[in-house]
Amino acid sequence: MNATFLPAKTSKRLLTIVGWWNIVFAVLHVIIIFMKGSGYRYFGAGEQMARAAETGNPKPTLITAGLTVILVCSICCAASWLDRRCGGRSNILTRCRCGSYCSQPLHSF
Repeated sequence: MNATFLPAKTSKRLLTIVGWWNIVFAVLHVIIIFMKGSGYRYFGAGEQMARAAETGNPKPTLITAGLTVILVCSICCAASWLDRRCGGRSNILTRCRCGSYCSQPLHSF
């Protein structure tokens, strides 16, 4: 069965768009952490999350920080797919290494 792939130019354009949107969302999540309860309330996280953030409960901050880490990893993945040095590797740990070349093996894990 033949799979239909997008042309390379279209794929790169889509990855670039996804990468930029993930940057925007990651920055937005960091802003929400600093806005505390009003930020959670404004962006629709729910009254329970907003109250927990206002009382100093670390749970909303940890959840939002976790989402930020996931977004940053997806930014790294999109950037590594666009980088020629990666050679189309499919190892997720290789793709999500921030600030390093994909041609080097990952020895720390």
